[in-house]
Amino acid sequence: ITLLLQDGFYESFGKPHDGLGFVPNVMEHLHGSTAIAGIALGQLTAFPSDYRDHTFGGNVMTSRINSNRLVHHGSSIRAEEVPDFLSCDDPWFRPVDMVVGPDGALYVADFYNRIIGHYEVDLHHPGRDRHRGRIWRISYTGETSEQRTKPTEAASGVEFTETDLTTKSTAELVNLLGSVPEVQARQIADQLSDGAATTASTLIPQLQALLTDRSPATRRRALWLLHRFGAVTPAMITAACHDQDSIVRIHAFRLLNAMVQGTPTPLADATIRQQSAPVIRDGLRDVDPLVRRTAALAAARYPEASLISALYESYHEADAADVHLQHAVRMALREHLRQDDWFRETVAHLADENLTLTAGICLGLKTSASGEFLAGQIAELSERQPAVVTEYLTFAALYASADTAGSVVNVIRQRFAGDAEQQLQLTLAMRNGFASRNQPVPDSARQLAFELSLQYLKMKDAADVAALEVHPLLTWTYAPHVTASNPDSAYTVTNARRCADGQNGVSLFSSFEKGERRTGVYRSQAFAAPRTFSFYFAGHDGIPSEPLKKQNFVRLVDSANGDVLREASPPRNDVAQLVKWDLADLNGRSVAVELIDGDTASAYAWIAVGRFSVPALNPSDAVALRARAARLIGEFRLAELKPALEVLLTAADLGQDEVVRLANAVYQLQPSGPAAALRLAPLVQGASQQVRTQAIQALLKPESANRGEVLGAVCQTATTVEQQLLAEELLSDAEGLDVLFTLIESGKVAAQLLKRPAIAQRIAASPSETATQRMAVLVAGLPDENEAIIRLIEVTRESCQQQPGNAVAGAELFKKNCSGCHQIAGQGKKVGPNLDGIGNRGLDRVTEDVLAPNRNVDIAFRSSTVVTRDGLVLAGLLRELENDRISVVNSKGEETIVNAADVDERVGSALSPMPANFGEVLTADQLRDLFAYLVSQRQ
Repeated sequence: ITLLLQDGFYESFGKPHDGLGFVPNVMEHLHGSTAIAGIALGQLTAFPSDYRDHTFGGNVMTSRINSNRLVHHGSSIRAEEVPDFLSCDDPWFRPVDMVVGPDGALYVADFYNRIIGHYEVDLHHPGRDRHRGRIWRISYTGETSEQRTKPTEAASGVEFTETDLTTKSTAELVNLLGSVPEVQARQIADQLSDGAATTASTLIPQLQALLTDRSPATRRRALWLLHRFGAVTPAMITAACHDQDSIVRIHAFRLLNAMVQGTPTPLADATIRQQSAPVIRDGLRDVDPLVRRTAALAAARYPEASLISALYESYHEADAADVHLQHAVRMALREHLRQDDWFRETVAHLADENLTLTAGICLGLKTSASGEFLAGQIAELSERQPAVVTEYLTFAALYASADTAGSVVNVIRQRFAGDAEQQLQLTLAMRNGFASRNQPVPDSARQLAFELSLQYLKMKDAADVAALEVHPLLTWTYAPHVTASNPDSAYTVTNARRCADGQNGVSLFSSFEKGERRTGVYRSQAFAAPRTFSFYFAGHDGIPSEPLKKQNFVRLVDSANGDVLREASPPRNDVAQLVKWDLADLNGRSVAVELIDGDTASAYAWIAVGRFSVPALNPSDAVALRARAARLIGEFRLAELKPALEVLLTAADLGQDEVVRLANAVYQLQPSGPAAALRLAPLVQGASQQVRTQAIQALLKPESANRGEVLGAVCQTATTVEQQLLAEELLSDAEGLDVLFTLIESGKVAAQLLKRPAIAQRIAASPSETATQRMAVLVAGLPDENEAIIRLIEVTRESCQQQPGNAVAGAELFKKNCSGCHQIAGQGKKVGPNLDGIGNRGLDRVTEDVLAPNRNVDIAFRSSTVVTRDGLVLAGLLRELENDRISVVNSKGEETIVNAADVDERVGSALSPMPANFGEVLTADQLRDLFAYLVSQRQ
């Protein structure tokens, strides 16, 4: 059950709220099911008055009609679970919808099927009944014969008429309008408005006369009917908002709200905002809290500066338990404070009691004015509301000005002195805020980034490069177990376990902390088997009193073929026990360790492993700390720490991913097209170690190397996919473009790349005529690749139909390859189209959208190329930002913001910024997994 507040945000599959928080829930219980049908209200039925506050909802899974009692706290509603209204022993009873009829009975649509699952059972299963359904009528006939002869009375106390309303004349319907139950009143309103074309001229005066009728029900129903005919005037609304009956006042404010988006009326005129302000102000002070809530929602639709003080008063006067009234007032204040001049005037004279209320509303405003205010008040707010200071700091960091940045930095230091990770996130948020406004980062923020980098690198100062000892580590990779229901890693590092030799607080890889039902496989990088090998092992493999389930293990496997060489089961002990293996027979063989948790049970189903005799296997945070430092050095351009990056990059024992992270930081210190390509050289699998080292040296010392020659050596062993990746980086400036043409002319890069949209579009936008001429020469006579794409789509569709992939593995592929631009269930970035429900398109369309993204491109998501006056060439999705700025998001989801005044040329296209080479990036098996996941996303 949900109470709908217009423009409110509601919890939904991980979707974030609007900054104000979610509208408070009406109910938290689920009646043992998530398949709940449409709601019906007891107050509309002809049931006894005991059901007046009840709701009815069909439970498709349990074959019941559930019931809840609505309990009011001021204007707020809370649903309390009560015994089911109807239960039965018919497993085919599937109540999918229900409605109260004009006779006061409850009508139930029954799907009447033994199978209701969407995916669990084949859609063509013969057990699915596609031909039958049932409609049930549930009515109250009374408990005695005398009661059964009387007219039926609604739970609200109004009698149902047994007369057929369709035979009544217009005059008769008007006379009945205020004396019938709500369900019949709606039927009367529909009949009267359906014939409005012929009766409006005589009907409107009759309805206007009813606005002064003695019956409150008549007055409010006549007002809504006049609204249908566009005949409501400001005077009518004013009178209704001051009606003696609170229900009429409630409906009057709801009608005032509806006027903004409803049938055009005199109220649509802009002057009504000022005319409505006194009426809304009176409503905010009404004795009835529900009137106050509807007045607050109307205020949100009719912002007027004079209402701001009344809204603050209304919030403070609301009962603490009236959460829906408080939320409605906060929404109304947000709409008023969106206007910067009103906001600045308000906070300039802000009462102390309104500080925290206003700060919370700032999180929903997301404007520069609100960000500056929060940044200026952050020290005080951190004292008053320490529980939410992280949210305030994150927002303030984005919008801090040069004047307030110092205050924000001080609070970050004080509040998170022992939490370097939180300091990192807040420091980066501050940097992003200044970058989005094209403003330099203040010295205070830069100094914090510098200090954090030193802390991560364990250096005393920028000259302390001797502290940068790199100890070789073996990396671990995660893969979901066949029983896994969640693609994310089941493992984390714990320091909470004790070892049998008495040591405490040691680091162990553990599958316990994320939930014992989680399963997964954690595999180490290959290493040479030593003569002896030992580790400490804690955990379980089933209930201790029962035999081992043989689902949880630690294994030593051949790194090449996966053969199991040694295996140990959990010791069935919470204290880690020593396991020791003699490996003399393996004679230095290349091996790997696998930690396997395959038990989905909720207890005695976890493992924790560590203290390996090979130190490089043990958990370490050194790599993660260096990654954080590299990010800060690059994004804050801390050139004084470049020597530290040079020392790290020349170390012999860094993993590929770490080398790329550090190289990226070097590139950010002095960006250029060739540097952008060189930083990715370690990703080229075919490149020798010597070539990779040359690429890093050319990146570190551009003055002492021919970058074009080094890139040529890299590209000679690169695949087409890797060449395209490097080519796209080179296209970022004129120097890189010249290098790319030279590499293609020399045959070191495939000329076919020039026909790919992601590259051709950017070259075409280049201001250089020479570039256009060189491209024309190189592409002349090249074959068309369209036939290959058509064939790939056909083969992929056939493969997916014959052998569907693994949706869990596909979710991980989506996270890695697609979430940089697309969202599903609130996860990912909102650059390209939201993909919730993409499975509704069907496999044929989804494969086409992914493998041939340029076929069907929504106009809102077409790519553009921007050339700046400095010669920077950017291609991707273009967005106009405030303060005359432009955002360009490329195919990797990376955003660049430039001033509109710095743009020399914009070229639009009909192409998608989405990469068109997924058929090359992913294997056939990976494509099947990805499409299995995408097609499963239905709404």
